[in-house]
This record gives sequence, structure tokens and C-alpha cells, in this order.
Amino acid sequence: MNRTLRRVAVVALALVVAAGVAVPAAHASIPERTDAVPSPAIDPGFPIVTNGPGFFLPPQFVDFDLDGKTDIIAVDNLGTIYAVGAGGQSLGGWPHSLGEPLCGPPVVGDLDMDGNLDLVLVTKSGVVRAYRSNGSLSFAPKLLPGTPIGAPVLAELDNSGRLAILQATTDGKLYAIDSQGQFVAGWPVTGPGPAVGGAFTFLAGDNFPRVGYLASPGGAAIFLKSGAPDTQYSYNPGVPLGPAMPVSGARMVSVLSDIDHLYLAARGGQLYRFDPGVIGMGGSPTQLTSVAGDSIVDTPGMVDLNGDLVPELALRSLRGDTLSITVVDGQAGTPLVGFPRRYVQSAPGGTIVAADLGDGATPELIFNQGGDRVTCISSNGTLQWTLTGLPAVAGPAIGDLDGDGALDLAVATTDGRIVAYTLGNSGIGPRGVEWPNSDGLADHGRRHHLRDRASVRAQWPPTVAPASAFTTRPVFGDLNGDGLPEAIWSDYTSGKTFAWNRASGVAPGWPQTYANGGVNDAPAVGDVTGDGIFESVQSTSTGYLVWGDRNGSLGSLLVDSGKILTPPALADIDADGTLDVVVGSSSGRLYAVNLKSKTVIPGFPVTTAGNIALPPALGDVNGDGLTNIVVVANLRYIYAYGRTGGAPLAGWPRQFPAGSSLTQPILVPVAGNAGLAVAFGQ
Repeated sequence: MNRTLRRVAVVALALVVAAGVAVPAAHASIPERTDAVPSPAIDPGFPIVTNGPGFFLPPQFVDFDLDGKTDIIAVDNLGTIYAVGAGGQSLGGWPHSLGEPLCGPPVVGDLDMDGNLDLVLVTKSGVVRAYRSNGSLSFAPKLLPGTPIGAPVLAELDNSGRLAILQATTDGKLYAIDSQGQFVAGWPVTGPGPAVGGAFTFLAGDNFPRVGYLASPGGAAIFLKSGAPDTQYSYNPGVPLGPAMPVSGARMVSVLSDIDHLYLAARGGQLYRFDPGVIGMGGSPTQLTSVAGDSIVDTPGMVDLNGDLVPELALRSLRGDTLSITVVDGQAGTPLVGFPRRYVQSAPGGTIVAADLGDGATPELIFNQGGDRVTCISSNGTLQWTLTGLPAVAGPAIGDLDGDGALDLAVATTDGRIVAYTLGNSGIGPRGVEWPNSDGLADHGRRHHLRDRASVRAQWPPTVAPASAFTTRPVFGDLNGDGLPEAIWSDYTSGKTFAWNRASGVAPGWPQTYANGGVNDAPAVGDVTGDGIFESVQSTSTGYLVWGDRNGSLGSLLVDSGKILTPPALADIDADGTLDVVVGSSSGRLYAVNLKSKTVIPGFPVTTAGNIALPPALGDVNGDGLTNIVVVANLRYIYAYGRTGGAPLAGWPRQFPAGSSLTQPILVPVAGNAGLAVAFGQ
């Protein structure tokens, strides 16, 4: 693959060839890799020399001023806060001096839903402050009664969309401060013992946040957002914990993709995974393969190296002065091939960060090797580069500092410098940063993610009647032509279709009732009658197509009497300038219908090998520039037809073994193919 790499001026950069030693104790595997990883180059305007006492906390990449470029936030050991953008330029209103160290890294989020980010910091004396991006205070400083430990975290406790600040104290309490700087009623809560680690938060199996801290005795003390102890999630492994914090990230299992699996690393190298499906059924966390003989004192990073959408744990562990880098498969619980990698003369050095830097599809790992070195290795442990002259005790951070599409690396050193490097790959589009570790820490702080900025509007959730309604999948579509989408649901029982807009609730002209059987699944939206107004189009359980628009005009057409039709797909099949409707039927027939004339298009229906239960996919699969129709029949055959119907395209259908259960097909571009490829699950 040819790529244009833009290089900035290179100043003294040492590339050290000495690699860590591989120890062949792994079991899980990943694909072979031949990535070309560019060498780092100093960013213009860096390093920034502060002449301060040095940095002992990791830098963070955050788009603080919301200009589309990430900024570097770094706090030195006397509490001076630096906010730096492209070219090493300080943001307006910065730096700020607090005059004392922080108890942990700051956190960033929109506390009060004003659309702007707030920077939250807690000093070792227990003063909680929040700053806006211009350097002004978000609320008056708040003093905690106890001695804080670890970083604060942000979580929504009251269903308002506003974020509360959670801070653990050494006496085993967890304090909550609201977006206005006031203590939250019902807090602090007291755990089973003194804190040995700071606060953490994650999304549990019910999709609501949990908060907790590490206690000794007591283990991981976890609470509901009401402050009540969560006895199912709380867990005492019976081994020492801290200072490494738990980390969490979405894990694709049992279709639960927007909840977190929590991972806990013990000081003695033991690893535990909290599975929502197991914990919710009264089970205990799953113990993964330990990092035997090592101490884990740095918070793990998360990265998907084997492409299964389950985060692996990237671990820094120590045995004496020997550093081990180990990647443990988050699903299987065993180390990946090529790990651990060991490096001598090392020390604690913060979280490992990960991003796709090379030509392959698998991320690289970047970490503080110890001494004055920051190192990058590939997913099989192969050395890519090492930077020297960077004495640091905290991990690096990754983000796009100047908005050029290339990732940048930030390191904050113990001699008071903020150093930024470009990692290449500019001009090819954004590169992936894993589970975002872009703030220099893993996900335990729920730091500035999109879901932090979501909130429920006053009219939501909307009322669907009757209360026993079975609603279909929702879709978005612009039903009233104002350029803004409506949310559209249907109810199988009543045959009603509901539409809500974001401003006032129920959209004019809805709900609509169709008296032609149950509506099985999501509608399609488009102009199918040629009048310039979008309709919502439904299929029913009795063989009808039904449709309606914002003016209340309804229509219906019997397509296959007494049969169940698939959800509709829309395309201009007969080239008359109006969208047509393509549906499959439980009879095994595939229809293309012109609703403007209320007729089946010539060449249709076509007959397949059996029941069509899944929506068809529409697109050009043979590269002739015309629309084709792809459909699954009898769950084991895939057909492709031209727009004129009749016989299948050459090479189709494709047949799969008896007992197969194919999923809905989608059409995707693949390099080297003239037409779209058909993708599906089996």
C-alpha cells in the first residue's frame, strides 16, 4: 500500500536497536505481521521546557477547547497545570499554579451539560477544583474532609446526564460532588476497609454505572449509583491490591456490546475478569492466567490485538529491576505468543498505550521502558523503535495534536519537559487509538467519552400504547423534510407505527395504524409514491405492504396473501426515478414492487429454495454499475439477482451445509473487487 508520509523537522532522536528478550510461555496467538511503522519525529514547537520540579503524572490528550484538535494537559509535581496545543502554544488562560501536588491525574468531562469540557483536579490536601477550557473555575473549590488517594473519576449518579466527581479517601470513604460543586446527598459511602487505591467506575450489566475503590481489607468495594453497596459486583480476592487500578471496556459477548467487563490486577500478578453475564447471575469473577512471580504496580492498558473485539490486557510488571511486558488475551485469559518481553534496569512507569501506527490492521504498543527510554513494539513483541533522553515515571499519551490525521506522542519528563512527537501516517485519515488510552491512562476513569456527553431529553422515553406493546427495531429518517431525523418504531400487536422528533415528541401525522396484520420489524423510509414526500413503509405478517406520510395519507398493497414479508428495502429498481420496495416472503418468493403504480415490477417475483426471513441487501455486486438484490433463503442459500429479476446472476446461488443459519447479508467494498462483496455470518 502506498502512503504519503509527511515528516516534520527531525532533531536529535536516538533509535535504540536493543530489544527485550522474548519468553516463550504464551498460548494464544495472533496473525503474522509485517507492518511498516514510521520512526517518530519531534513536533514543531517542542519540547516545552518548564523549569519546574518535573512531571510525575502522565500527560493527557484532550480536545479541551473543542476545536477538533487534541491538546496536551500535563500537571507537574507542584500542581502547575499546562494546557498546550499545536506548535507548543499554551491555550488561553493557562498555565495555572495550585501550589501543591495532585493526588492523581486530572479527569475531563462535561460536568454540567453546557457543551463544554471541565478539567477536574484534586490536590493532596483534598481540595477539589474544576476548570473550564479558558482557565476559569467551574465552581468554587471544595475541601474534602479526608485525605484523598488516587485520581477522581466522573460518573452520572442521578439520571440527569450531569456528571458527579467521585473521590476516594484513605479512611475508606467514597465522596461524590455534583456539577455545581456540592456534596451529593447520601454520600460519602463507607467501604469495608481503608483505601489502597483510588476510585474507579464502569458500566455494569444493567447499563448503569457503578463506582468503587480498592480496600484493604475488603478488595474491590463497589457501589450502586444510589450509594448502596453492590454485593454482586464487590469482590475480595484475598490477595493484596493497588496501586494498579481496575480497567474496563466494552466486550462483545452475548450481544451485550455497550456494557463493560471490569478487569482487576492484583499486586502479586493475579488477574480477574468481571463478566456481567456471570456476576448478574450470582457468579464470581473469572481468574485469568497470572503474571507469576511479578508485581503489578502500574494500571493495565487495553488493546484488541487478535481482532475478536475483546480487549486484551497490556501489562507492565516488575521482578526486581526487570520489567516484563505481557499481553493477556481478554477472552481466553492466557498470554499472547511473543510475550512476555523482558527489559532490565527498569522501574514503575505507568500505563501502556496502544494505537495502529503501521500498515497492518493490528495496533502497536508504546510504553515507558524505564530509565530514559520510551519503546514501541508490534503485536507480536517485535521492537519497532526506542526513544532515549526521556526520563519519566509516568506513561506516555497518544492523540492528534495538530489535526493532520497523524497520531502524536506526548511524554512528560521528570526533568520538567513536555515532549511531543509525530508518529507519521499523516494524510491517510485518523488512526485508531485503543479503548481510549489517549489520555495516558486506561478506561477506569470513564474519561471524556461520547457516552459521557449523552443525556435524555424531557419527552423521552416516549409513551407507546398499549403498555404490553412489542416494539420493533427503531430507525431514523427525515419524515417531515426539515433536515432533522425522526425516530420511528412500530408495534406488532396494534399494527401502529410511531414517530418522534427531537424537539416536541410525537411527530405530526403519527402514530399511524395499519389494519393489515402485525408489523414485524423496522420500517424503511423514502419517497415511494413519487410525490416528493417521504413515507414510512412497512411489511406485515399477512402479506401486505403498508405506508403513510406526514400528511396522514395511508396506502396498502397485498403482495403475497397470508404470508409473512421481510422488512422492506428501497431502491429504484425499474429506473423510473421513484424508489421501489424489495421484500422477501415466507413463501420463498422475492418481490420488487412499484408503489406509485401499485404493481409488481416485471421479472418478479422470483422463487428461491425456501422461506425468506431476512431483509434483502441492495447494491452492485457484479460491477456493472446497476443495482442487484442479494437475499438469504431457507437460512442456507444466498441468491443474487439483477434488477430485472428472472434467473439469478452467474455463480449464484451459493449453498451452505444443512443446519446452517446464515445472518442478514450486507454489501461492502473490498479492495480489488469491481463490485461490492457480500458479507454475512454463519
